[in-house]
Amino acid sequence: MGSHLAEGFEDAGNEERAAVLLPSASAHAGGLSFFLDGTPAGSPAKVPGASQSVEPMLYARHSLGRGRQKQKNLITLAQATTLPGKHSAFVVLSESSEAVLTLGHEADMINVPLWRGLLMDLARDCGLRVAHTKTAQISGEQMLFTERVDRDESGEVLTLSARTLSPSYTATWLGMADILNADGTAPTEDLPELWRRMVFILLTGSETSGAKWLFYRTDLGWRIAKTHGFSPQTGAPRPMTVDGRRTLTSIEDAIALCRYFGLTLRDAKTTALSMRRSIADWQDRALALGADPGEIEILRPGFEAM
Repeated sequence: MGSHLAEGFEDAGNEERAAVLLPSASAHAGGLSFFLDGTPAGSPAKVPGASQSVEPMLYARHSLGRGRQKQKNLITLAQATTLPGKHSAFVVLSESSEAVLTLGHEADMINVPLWRGLLMDLARDCGLRVAHTKTAQISGEQMLFTERVDRDESGEVLTLSARTLSPSYTATWLGMADILNADGTAPTEDLPELWRRMVFILLTGSETSGAKWLFYRTDLGWRIAKTHGFSPQTGAPRPMTVDGRRTLTSIEDAIALCRYFGLTLRDAKTTALSMRRSIADWQDRALALGADPGEIEILRPGFEAM
């Protein structure tokens, strides 16, 4: 899907401007293409290949972290940046397909690539539709490659976030269910998927916001895209609400809402029990991946809250 930059684009903020002009012209998020005076907007550089580019990116990231603002380092990172911002999303070519690259940061309390990868594995075992992920060790650092969910075999796919599709840009779980009920192509499949994500978050203590979930457009309406990641919470837990007001504090709260998501009470209880069993060995799996025992203790409250 193409889009021309509006005449008022000169009034856009720095982050908005960078989101259009900085990424590779072929790598914009959401399956969108932008044009400026008939020319594809964005960097003319191609999406870098992982095998040649990841190690220089690591060096550039560390150099910038130490305050060494060299132009070469900035260019190295800019060529792989698809979503600029405080936590930039880097995209590289991995096995001939574009993948989002998650790197660690010196200020992280935990090994973020390892834990995000584990959460995706656990989600897959719980029956969620998740993007393909792969972990790797390069130059002694762990990183995570995640399949882009706004691409398929034919190329770009129009995707919008739950926040964008929601009234007043305030995405809630019931609001996302409303999107699928009102304009969904396959609500009988997607509503239970949405409910399973809610339960997974409760069981693991991972991120509490569903606003970043993506929906992709078909000829007949919207479908929820595969999940592209869960973030482990290392700070104080934030209350999870179903509609912006009612707090979800237990699996029983989620089960009580199951009919909003196309599930019977019996199916919801069976699914929740199965999911709980699927993540029961999270600690052993984390250790097998090389997680530090101290990091396990940091994240234990989230996994054992239910």
